[in-house]
Amino acid sequence: MNRISYYYLLAFSILIVIVCAFIYASFQKLGAWVYPVDDTYIHMAIGKTLSSDYVWGITGEEYSSASSSVLYSLILGILFFLFGKNDYLPILVNLIAFSGILYAVYKISLKERLGTGVQVVLLLGIICILPGYSLVLIGMEHSMQLLFNLAFFYVSSLVLSQEKPAPRLWKMLYILGALSGLVRYEGLFIVFVVGLLLFFRKKYMHAVMLGAASVAPLVLFAAYSLFHDLYPIPNSVLIKSDKPSGEGRWLHLFFNWATKLHREPFIWTMFIGAVGIILKSWFGKLRRLGLFVLVILLVYMIHMNFARFGILGRYEAYIILAFFVAVGIFYRRVLQQTNWSIVRWGLVVLVAIPFMLRAWQVSQDTWMGIKSIHGQQYQMARFVEKYYPNETVAINDIGTTSYFTNAKVLDLYGLASMEVTRMRAAGKYNRNALDQLVKDKNVALIMIYDEWFKDKISKDWVLISKWRIKENNVCAFNEVSIYAPSIGQAARLRKNLSEFQNTVPAGIMQVEYNEPVFANH
Repeated sequence: MNRISYYYLLAFSILIVIVCAFIYASFQKLGAWVYPVDDTYIHMAIGKTLSSDYVWGITGEEYSSASSSVLYSLILGILFFLFGKNDYLPILVNLIAFSGILYAVYKISLKERLGTGVQVVLLLGIICILPGYSLVLIGMEHSMQLLFNLAFFYVSSLVLSQEKPAPRLWKMLYILGALSGLVRYEGLFIVFVVGLLLFFRKKYMHAVMLGAASVAPLVLFAAYSLFHDLYPIPNSVLIKSDKPSGEGRWLHLFFNWATKLHREPFIWTMFIGAVGIILKSWFGKLRRLGLFVLVILLVYMIHMNFARFGILGRYEAYIILAFFVAVGIFYRRVLQQTNWSIVRWGLVVLVAIPFMLRAWQVSQDTWMGIKSIHGQQYQMARFVEKYYPNETVAINDIGTTSYFTNAKVLDLYGLASMEVTRMRAAGKYNRNALDQLVKDKNVALIMIYDEWFKDKISKDWVLISKWRIKENNVCAFNEVSIYAPSIGQAARLRKNLSEFQNTVPAGIMQVEYNEPVFANH
């Protein structure tokens, strides 16, 4: 084992230690391990349903497409089928994916001859400043996304910088394009940019083949979805994406990215840094590095236009990882060649500070997210499992309840219930339609955010209680309202809530009761 391999193992060991520390703290403080976002449990619910009922959905009663990652939910389904339902399998999958990320960075560092110092800083920076441990703890598809996207960015720079790339490189490019789209739809941003640059380089056939290879798996999934009467694109992509609207939508389409540059220091630092590296690379005849960063920058601009910069930093992490690698290469090729070490290190520190501040915030948000989900969605799932285990419940955050219970879930927000999704699409998402749907489904319990349903709460629903968590950063709101669908179900719900309150650990939530009168909204 050579010296650099030890640094790879050191970085991976640090990752494992930090992840285990968070899990241990969760057990010590909360009595259970809980993922810091509800979306993780949506993937796990789909995996559970796939493994037991062979249905793509959060319950075995209905096909639905609530996940924006086809590949990740499928992998969890296969693992649950082989090894049984296990709350820690997402952590394991992410650790394996992150070992791949570290190995990919290690191999790129060797190919680019970055030297021991730069390689070590990159490996440790990815764990602590990206920060990689948060992505593992989230337990979603983002670690796999980072692995495939980084490889795609780098291979595309090799292909674009060579007149006659080897056939092996073309095959790698097509495979990585397909995997990038399958793991998250944002991968198609990279496909679009690389295909456009191939087109400009008059490699028309390869541009077409890249596009075809990348969308082919998604087309197959779309055909599967249409066969089961779903939309060809997952509901989560349709509902949550940042779509342009209004009179200025075409201006938004091209220039919305510019309005987001001022939001966080790391956003404009990365933009200015990428532009600077491209200019220096072009004039310094570092063509491959320039193309590598050009692809990153164009994808970055498209991402700012149509995608999110979300809590926990998970959405933009794939671009930041590629930028870190680009900065490492730039440092070795350009900055390390200068005699002014103070300038060299000054630039590195200036670039690093915004990302270090972001990493500190992400670390705090990760722990707060664990507490938030435990205090709200996890307790909702416990309540349903204890009192409504085989009945139909209507909720708007579906992950934990779908995964931890066998209740039939009606998603009033529309991610996992096609009746609601179609209501939204047809402009019929209103009070009467939702009330009739609740009656048709024989719903026994409603748990929702009032803020999302201000003018859609039926006068027949009886407000029994409100649960309020004290600290929150990932749940949409601090307060969940609990309704009985009718006055006849109110007494049972009131009794269940009073009994359940005694099982909730002290200090997690505040419970307010309402006299069983009809809700007026």
